[in-house]
Amino acid sequence: MSAPPPPTALSKPLRKYLTTWAEPETRLAADVPGPYENVLVIPVLREQASFLDGVRPAVEGAPGATLVIVVVNAAEDASAEAHSTNAEMIERLRHAGRVTREWPDAGASFLGSGAGADLLVIDRASEGRRLPAGEGVGRARKIGSDVALSLRVAGRLASEWIHASDADAVQPPDRFAAAEAAGAPGVVAVTHPFRHTPSGDDALDDALRRYEHSLRYWVQGLEWAGSPYAFHAVGSTLAVRAEDYARVRGFPDREAGEDFYLLNKLAKLGRVAAAGGAPVQIRGRLSDRVPFGTGRAIRRILDDDARGEPFRLYHPVCFRLLKRWLVAAEKWAREGEDAIECATRDLPIAEAGALAEALDAAGARRHLAAIHEHHGRGDLLRPFHTWFDGFRTLKLVHAIRDRGYAGLKWREALESAPFVTAEASKAPPPAGAQRA
Repeated sequence: MSAPPPPTALSKPLRKYLTTWAEPETRLAADVPGPYENVLVIPVLREQASFLDGVRPAVEGAPGATLVIVVVNAAEDASAEAHSTNAEMIERLRHAGRVTREWPDAGASFLGSGAGADLLVIDRASEGRRLPAGEGVGRARKIGSDVALSLRVAGRLASEWIHASDADAVQPPDRFAAAEAAGAPGVVAVTHPFRHTPSGDDALDDALRRYEHSLRYWVQGLEWAGSPYAFHAVGSTLAVRAEDYARVRGFPDREAGEDFYLLNKLAKLGRVAAAGGAPVQIRGRLSDRVPFGTGRAIRRILDDDARGEPFRLYHPVCFRLLKRWLVAAEKWAREGEDAIECATRDLPIAEAGALAEALDAAGARRHLAAIHEHHGRGDLLRPFHTWFDGFRTLKLVHAIRDRGYAGLKWREALESAPFVTAEASKAPPPAGAQRA
């Protein structure tokens, strides 16, 4: 466990972030005594206070004191039911343990206890404190993480890792230790293993299994292609190094996808590592809390099932052409080859055309010329991957898909993907995929 920095030894990124970009709630940190070994930030909306049961295993398995920061949030235009549930949950959390500090000018925010940990509940759900429309979970994660960062720089948080999770997750006992073990030099963020747990509803659980398979298929494809953005962006599994969190200005204020965009920025600074240990268990459920994500994806799969649409995965050709592009880009960076000509050389005509058109749509030649002009004879591969990031990787795959390589049915994709093991390709597909 790294020692917390003395309060006066702030790096330039930390000082700049805290004075310019941090949320106003960081002032609450001044009244949170600590010291703590670990911190876990959870945004909650329209939940029951029993979500704290999922935190307890990590708290009990931690070597020292843990602070759980709960950001109860809602947008102004949320439903009356959401506002009522949030208010009831804050009161239940208040009565979960002894309250030691309250902030009358911060709504119903308070410091108490719950699940064996200190519990800092931040109110962004009461009237007058609600979030602007469109800022949802991203803003809530940022508020909690900014408070955690303030505790770190004040010397009251020993770990340099800010852990993120969600109310539908059950934490493993080794959650904090696994991040510390994975945090080698150069690692800016850690993703914990995860699995979705059955709900008891056969149709829902079947859709959930397929969704999880699609997540793993995507990351395996990126890894096989050689992408540095081959990691899962699942909000309940993240841990971010405090200094690097400040360098990328924290979580973006987004209704959804904030985990993806944060990791996309962090991966340009260093490595996103996969932690070992037990998985975070994520409860399967339908949800309309965010405009996309797990809950919405499951609902879409169920809707497709009802229409008789087969479950599909990205065509393996998308990953093969992505790999060609990344190999060609490395030759361009190291040896000065024409990257686009190299990537399309000796490909079947249809594949060469799809890749060339997709790269043209991405403005690849223009961007490579700009990188070369700016960096000259220096290292070109790093600025290439800064430009061709996780978001542009996704866009390229989609562009190839839309040029003749639509998703394949489940079994066909597994049997033809070079990055899927023979054992996995022979495994029985989820029940709902058997129609495919």
